[in-house]
Amino acid sequence: MDRARSGDRPRRLNRRTLLAAFASSPILAACDTIETLARAAQFTPAVTPVPPTPVVRIGYPRIDYYYSFKTRLQTAARDMPADRRFAPDIQGISLAISTGDNDSLDIPPPMKDVPRVYAQRAKTSAFPADLLMADPTTIGALASNGVLQDLGPLLAREGWFQTSDFTGDVLRASTHSGKLVALPLEISVEMMWRNRPSWEMLGRKVPLSGLGWEQYLEIARRLTLGVGQRPAWGASITATTPSLWSLAWQQGAEIVSADGTRVSLTEGATQRVATFLGDLINRYRIAPPIDGVLPSEEAHLLARAYGLGQGGPGFARSFPANAASAGAFVGGTTWGRPMDAQLAALPTEGRGGSLGVAPLMLGIPRTAPDVRLSLNALRSYLDAGGTTMLTPTKKALSNLRTDAMNLNEEEAAALRTAVETARFLPGQLPLSVLPIVQREFVVPVLRNERTPDVAARLARPALEEILLRV
Repeated sequence: MDRARSGDRPRRLNRRTLLAAFASSPILAACDTIETLARAAQFTPAVTPVPPTPVVRIGYPRIDYYYSFKTRLQTAARDMPADRRFAPDIQGISLAISTGDNDSLDIPPPMKDVPRVYAQRAKTSAFPADLLMADPTTIGALASNGVLQDLGPLLAREGWFQTSDFTGDVLRASTHSGKLVALPLEISVEMMWRNRPSWEMLGRKVPLSGLGWEQYLEIARRLTLGVGQRPAWGASITATTPSLWSLAWQQGAEIVSADGTRVSLTEGATQRVATFLGDLINRYRIAPPIDGVLPSEEAHLLARAYGLGQGGPGFARSFPANAASAGAFVGGTTWGRPMDAQLAALPTEGRGGSLGVAPLMLGIPRTAPDVRLSLNALRSYLDAGGTTMLTPTKKALSNLRTDAMNLNEEEAAALRTAVETARFLPGQLPLSVLPIVQREFVVPVLRNERTPDVAARLARPALEEILLRV
C-alpha cells in the first residue's frame, strides 16, 4: 500500500516546472514571436515635429535697378545658419503708370517721381510685406509718408540690438526726422583703385592706406607720362570721385547739417578742397580734362549721385582714360574688380575718413502683420553680414570673407579701415542735392569755368529750392 501511495502514482509537476518546459518548446517560441510582432505593429514611435520654415515677405520697387538687391537678399537668406534661416518671398511693388491706350504695360514713372510713387504704392499695396526695401533715393518719401515704423521703440526692447554694434555714423543714413526708420544692410564706401603695373614702376612698395593727399599728388605726378597719342595719367578725377564730401569732411567742413536741411558750399575748407580738385586737372595736370557730361536725369538717382553702377564693363577691364589710379565706391552691390588693380584707401588729410553710402536698407512697414517676425528677419540679415554682403556692423567686419571679395589681407585691412571711418549723409537729405552740387559747383570748377566762390553762389538757388521742401 505504501508503494501504491508513493511509487505507483505519477509525480505531480508544479507550475514553474511546467512553464520552464514549455519555454523551450518551438511552438511556444513561435507564439511569443507572433505576439511580439503584433505588439510592435500597434506601436507608433514618437516623431519630433519639424517646425515649418518661416516665410518673410519683402517688398521692393519694381524697377530693373533694384533687381540686383533682390538677388543679394535671396543669397544672404540661403547662407544663414539653420536656426535663423527663413524663406524670403520678395515681390516687386508695381510703379506702373497709365499709358492711356494700353494699361497693361509696366512702365515706371519718371525717375524724379519714383520715390513718391513707391511710397504711395507701398502704403496701399495688398502684398502683406514684413519688410520693405529702402535706399537713399526712397527712404525720405517712405518716412515722410508714414509708410515705415519708428524702429527706436521696437529695438529698445531687443537685447540683440545696440547702436554701438554699428560702425561710425552709418545709422544717420537711415534716420529721418529724428527717427530710425530702417537698418542699413549693405554699404559701399569711397576708396581708390590702383593700377598695379603703374604703381610698381615706382620701384618701391607704397602702402594701401595711410597716404596723405600731398604724397598722393607727388606719386601721381611721377606716374603721369606721355606715351605717343595715349598719355598715361596719374589719376582720374570726375564729378563723383574723389568726392568733394570726403575731402571737405577731412578738412573739418560740415557741408551738410546733421538733420539734412542745410547745405553750405561757402565754408573755407570746402572752397579750398574744390580749388585743390580743380588744380589736380588744370594746374598739376595729373588727370585728363573732364567733359562735364553727367548721367541723364532718367538715370537712377543713386547712379547719378554716387556713380553706382556707372562703371560698366569697360571699368572692370581697365582704368578710365589710362589712369594709374581712380576713385570708386566699392563693396556692396557695386562690387567689381578692375583688371590688374589693387584696392587702396582714399588719401586722407586732417581728420581722415571718406564718404559712405547705404544702397540697401530694410524697414518694417506700419502694416506688417507680425512685427516679431519682421524683427527676427532683420536680426537674421544682420547676422549674415560679413559672408556675402558688406554689412556695417563690427561683427560683420570681423567676419569679412576676403575670398568672397577676392581681397588679400592688406586690401581687406584697408577696406575695414575705410568702413570704420566712413561718414554718411543724413537720410533726410534729398538725394537730388548731390547731382545739383556736381552740376552747378564741382564740374564748373574742375573745368576751370568758375572759381569756387562764384560756383557756390550760383548753385545756391537750385539747392535752396529743393531743401525748402524738406
